[in-house]
Amino acid sequence: MSLFAIADIHFGKGVNKSMDIFGEPWVGHMDKIIKNWRDTVTDGDTVLIPGDICWAKKLPEAKTDMEILQSLPGKKVLLEGNHDYWWDSQNKVTAAYPDMFFLKNNFYVYNETAVCGTRGWLCPNDTKFTQDDLKVYNRECGRLKISLDAAVKAGVDKQFGRKALVALGDGPYHIVEQKARYQTTLGGLKSNAAMQILRKDGKPIGNLYGAGCVVGGANGADSMTTLMNTWAIVSGYVAGESAVKN
Repeated sequence: MSLFAIADIHFGKGVNKSMDIFGEPWVGHMDKIIKNWRDTVTDGDTVLIPGDICWAKKLPEAKTDMEILQSLPGKKVLLEGNHDYWWDSQNKVTAAYPDMFFLKNNFYVYNETAVCGTRGWLCPNDTKFTQDDLKVYNRECGRLKISLDAAVKAGVDKQFGRKALVALGDGPYHIVEQKARYQTTLGGLKSNAAMQILRKDGKPIGNLYGAGCVVGGANGADSMTTLMNTWAIVSGYVAGESAVKN
């Protein structure tokens, strides 16, 4: 039972809208997705589809594409995207397609782990962010809180063994877009590619590994190491894997 994720599939057969206009990689994209899906996903797998599912603007218009999606292998967990105008009522979409899970003001349990989320939208740090965007942004922040609190109330955290789950307070809360990157100037302890901490002579210290800001510390004007999520995750993974092998 594997977990897959794919976003922005933009199915458009039901409204006769093609993605071919965006260039050669998009030509026949729907057929490519369907073929690769059938070649990769089995009925016992779960597929997360976080947004921009089809181009329909009303639920009846989405019928053709949704039935195609429903026919593909695996349990589908759908999250609303900024182009999913057809998703106007949670009750209606759930009633129309009961075999698929629609993630909105709720959560989905995958292998004892809660999957939470809300509709994707622009964040305030985007240069095109407007007052109209602010209304949607605030609404989706609230919906994300509802989703997280619902999972907390259900006590879904068996995978990590935490016994005390605490719901979020009243806020306010802010969502800021984070982009994967790791290029910056780091200081602090020196490590090799296996994240082993090195002596002054360049030889590794036995059984000592570092990750994240432990092997950083000199913050430039552009990026603080404490905000470098990608570097923390990747270096932590490499350090842990190296330690296990050792």
